[in-house]
Amino acid sequence: RGLRRGSDFAKAVGIEEIKTLNAFFEKAQKYIAYEEKQMAADVRRPKGQENDEAGPSRRGNERRKEKEVRESK
Repeated sequence: RGLRRGSDFAKAVGIEEIKTLNAFFEKAQKYIAYEEKQMAADVRRPKGQENDEAGPSRRGNERRKEKEVRESK
């Protein structure tokens, strides 16, 4: 993604004036490490699971089972 328009890195670089090329590269290395960490997390996450989505509630399944047991009596 890097310096493409609208990327977080392009916004971060544009916020403050970077005076030296070394300072720019230092900031770039931090952002690259961040992007790599995000990509690794996406690879480990199952395809059907979204970022904000929590797993199914176990309590809901317990209630359903309790109801089935009561109905069968």
